Amino acid sequence: MQALNVGTMSRGWRVIVSCGSAAVKEVLDVDVTAVRREVAACRAPAALGLPVPGPVTADDGAHVLEDGGAASTAARRVDGVSRSGADLGADEAWHAGSRTRRDEVRQALPCR
Repeated sequence: MQALNVGTMSRGWRVIVSCGSAAVKEVLDVDVTAVRREVAACRAPAALGLPVPGPVTADDGAHVLEDGGAASTAARRVDGVSRSGADLGADEAWHAGSRTRRDEVRQALPCR
């Protein structure tokens, strides 16, 4: 297990197991209901077939685990470099936006 980040909003780790790796996040700044909404929103693009890392589920199908008031989630880990939108050129930003099909993702969100 490798610590990825520690901040005021969350703590994160990279966990490596025999079948791959996952990014585990303990959320510190919101309640469990908000964490469940966030995970549902992250699942929406995957449901549309977009290439996003899917959540890891517990044996009972849960995507959010609670422990003493803290909420934790895990997603399949994608290695690489994360680039800020401000670091993208206009052409890159245009194509990235069209690939995510914003309107379709917006419609798939559970809070619409």
